[in-house]
Amino acid sequence: MTLADDLLNAGGNLRRHPLRTVLSVLGICIGVAATLAMVAVGEGAKRDLMRRIDSLGANLIVVLAEKPHRGRSAGERAGISRLSASDAAAIAAQIPEVAAAAAVLSLKLRAIHGNRNRAVRVQGVTASFFRVRHWSVVRGTAFMASDYRSADTVALLGRTAAERLFPDQDPVGESLRLGRTRFTVVGVLAAKGQNLQGRDQDDVILVPLRSAQLRLLGRRRVDRTTVTAILVSVTGKSWMPRAREAIVQLLRQRHRSGIHGRGDDFSVHDLTEIAETRRQAEGVFQGFLLIVTAISLLVGGIGIMNIMLVAVSERRREIGLRLAVGATTGDIRRQFLTEAALMTAAGGVPGVFAGMVTAAVIGRVTGWPIGFSFWAVAGVLLFCVCLGICFGLYPAIRAARLDPIQAIHHE
Repeated sequence: MTLADDLLNAGGNLRRHPLRTVLSVLGICIGVAATLAMVAVGEGAKRDLMRRIDSLGANLIVVLAEKPHRGRSAGERAGISRLSASDAAAIAAQIPEVAAAAAVLSLKLRAIHGNRNRAVRVQGVTASFFRVRHWSVVRGTAFMASDYRSADTVALLGRTAAERLFPDQDPVGESLRLGRTRFTVVGVLAAKGQNLQGRDQDDVILVPLRSAQLRLLGRRRVDRTTVTAILVSVTGKSWMPRAREAIVQLLRQRHRSGIHGRGDDFSVHDLTEIAETRRQAEGVFQGFLLIVTAISLLVGGIGIMNIMLVAVSERRREIGLRLAVGATTGDIRRQFLTEAALMTAAGGVPGVFAGMVTAAVIGRVTGWPIGFSFWAVAGVLLFCVCLGICFGLYPAIRAARLDPIQAIHHE
């Protein structure tokens, strides 16, 4: 008998007991749907994480200003950070693995336009900031070189900030007030989305660094040359550890820290490592969920094996007659294996559609990103067929070992 004949016979045998067949494949259907839904959620989370990493910039290292620990021989007061734009320039010039470095001063201020008044994150940046962050201007123009030198009162708005402060108009050319200083909007930035911590990167206003230092720090008695952070773009991922160590050594030399009990007034963070750690943690959690959902597939497979054992018992006379007229034990085994594989496939196909619908509903209700993969669907279906063959193997062997004479005379 050919495979086509086996499939026709298997289909006919399954149609003889429709209720039993439906109940048997229901467990497979539920298991496939649950597994595929979890895979889709995990794939969506992975893609979203990669998108957030890409939005931060390529091979990014962040140097943050910290409150230094006061050592016994330290003459400076604790709590004063000394990160500056000159540190960023030195990092870019003296470390070969660094492609660019940008100094950033972050402030929390009130932005006022007309009757709209809201707290917003304002960042004073240097020209290399846009290269490090891979951030472009989609409307208007970017800062000019003279804006950085002259501390001009110009601003670039993130998409969220533009929508909330100028909901019904083009903000380019309009003015807004940051603190007590009025700035002119010269452009709107491309959308970035959320960062690794879930913060909206587009809810920001960028100004030239000197403008922030001289015009937005108010009358506070602070060092107006300091910055909050330095963003460093490394030439390649493989150079990240070496570049990080070189940055630490250079800043310790420039700040005379890390010696004689004097603590560092900075901290260095590799965002690629942070993202990889988070991805591994999510992978472990996703693997746990897959194991839990796969249990339902195993339960469905056991149910199919029980049904196949019942079928062997009910069809003993049929098996005996086939063996008596010349069917081989291989033919009998193949017949029952085909029925088991067809039964699991019959549960797998609707399970795929149910899983897609379930994943879409989960994404709609929770707002989680969802990602479907052809290979995931193909893998689940292949696993179903293999599951049917594995759990149908014992009933098939048992059927093939029946004695033809005893099987024919079985009541």
